[in-house]
Amino acid sequence: MFQDNDAQIARLIDVYEWLKNLAYLLYSSNESISVKADDVQKLTEHTKDGIFLLRQAKQNFTELSEQIKDLKLQLEAKNTQIIQLEESRAILLSELASAKMDLSTHYHSDRPKHFSLIEKYKTLKEQQIDPLVNDLFQALGENEANRPRKDVINSIKIAFSETVFTLSDQSAQELCDRFLERISLAFVDNHLKARITNIIYSCLQFLASARQCEPPALFVFYQNEPFSPELHEPARGWADEGMVITTIYPAYLVNQQVKVKALVLSDHAIDYTYI
Repeated sequence: MFQDNDAQIARLIDVYEWLKNLAYLLYSSNESISVKADDVQKLTEHTKDGIFLLRQAKQNFTELSEQIKDLKLQLEAKNTQIIQLEESRAILLSELASAKMDLSTHYHSDRPKHFSLIEKYKTLKEQQIDPLVNDLFQALGENEANRPRKDVINSIKIAFSETVFTLSDQSAQELCDRFLERISLAFVDNHLKARITNIIYSCLQFLASARQCEPPALFVFYQNEPFSPELHEPARGWADEGMVITTIYPAYLVNQQVKVKALVLSDHAIDYTYI
């Protein structure tokens, strides 16, 4: 009988130990679940903060994009304003030069006026138009890669002369657009376009002054006629003989007298490396 009691006591002790272990495991599980719940809550809070920051960044990006658009519009307006100011400046400088010329001319003498304009014509060609044409050749790039450089350079000069000298009743901006269209230059940065417009405007002022002289100057283009040393100057790479194909820069005439010869292309090319 005592043996049965001992066995029951041992069994009760085992049950007690098992229940104690089970209670410990349940307690540990509750602690782990509580910790994980805290982690989940923290992760949720961090996620909410991240979403808020992303929305704020998106709003800032949208506002920044709008500011960039506004700045681009302001820049375009400023570039247009600069072109207009340059045109006004060219007008004022031309008027000032004319006023000084009138003050320095005595007894209504026309020769000093023409002499000054003849020098200005040479300066326009050599110091403004020619350097501009070289830069436009670079801008054309691969569009004219299959043609010799001298041919492209001369074709640009011809397009400029025929546009400006024959359509001088139009504005500098209109002539600039016509000229760029003629040389098939679709894209030009604002700085270069402003430079083209300003040079055209200087040419228009020069032409107006030359035609207001007494007697007025004439600007003559030659084509399909014999080369004449009195009228024509051959371009680099062409001989001073044969027939005149076309005119690069027109002749400056006063009373049918040639003050500046026309720069022309003849039908006789010579062996010359264009620089």
